[in-house]
Amino acid sequence: MREIKTEKINENEYQVTQLPATKATNLLAFLLRKFAPFLALGTLDKQSLLDFKLDPSVLEGIMSALNSLSEQDVERVIKDMVSVTRVNNMELKGIYEDHFRGRMKEQLLWLKFALHTQFADFFE
Repeated sequence: MREIKTEKINENEYQVTQLPATKATNLLAFLLRKFAPFLALGTLDKQSLLDFKLDPSVLEGIMSALNSLSEQDVERVIKDMVSVTRVNNMELKGIYEDHFRGRMKEQLLWLKFALHTQFADFFE
């Protein structure tokens, strides 16, 4: 049975269901291919990433990883995470654009939570 995790971000409650194993494995392989230069740098301080303060020594690796992402890559990851997310007991799929309009930080925090739900044991 797929686990559902819940997290409150600002005033919204997000529920994310784990992807089926095959889909999660495919997404993980895709992300690892795209972010290999970034992962090679080691770990970042989680708090600094949430506060959007980045150590200059890792900025080059981050830029390299981000430059390797196309719009289609970003949309693929977001689409996969939207498909397994509910916000305030509504499917995010139908309200995604309106829900995150003007809330980019909340969107990134949700995406981090959604990906962590999928791959928590991989990154621990």
